[in-house]
Amino acid sequence: MSDYPVAVYHFKVTIDGTEIAFSEVNGLNQEAQHLEYRHGNSKEFVTEKRIGMIKTAEITMKKGITKGGTKVLDKFKEVYHGSKYGSQGEPIPLNIQLLDEKGSVVCTWKVAKAVPTKMEGPQLKSDGNIIALEGISFQHEGIELSF
Repeated sequence: MSDYPVAVYHFKVTIDGTEIAFSEVNGLNQEAQHLEYRHGNSKEFVTEKRIGMIKTAEITMKKGITKGGTKVLDKFKEVYHGSKYGSQGEPIPLNIQLLDEKGSVVCTWKVAKAVPTKMEGPQLKSDGNIIALEGISFQHEGIELSF
């Protein structure tokens, strides 16, 4: 295995066991919030810092619209119409894998309790000269990264 960094353009996304080809994935971030405290008789002129709750970012994904339907819309409908899950808004499994030049998995972001919260259609424009993209956004309860 080489020591070269892996490029970001070769990845795959699996939503609820279905592999869907996206052109873009954003929001694989987590941030520890911090707490500040200073008691009234402290002789120090700085606040104490403590780690607080973990804040997760919204994960957004975009892909080109193709003739014959959309898996993205299907997944959104399954969750919110309760057709596949016991109740509306059930979390679904979501994994993003970064691949090397040979297609081998370098690392996996396993998203905990992902719930799709937004569907985004293309921006239609009569003089536009771009690919029609659709998007889906997820809220979640954390990301586990494995290599």
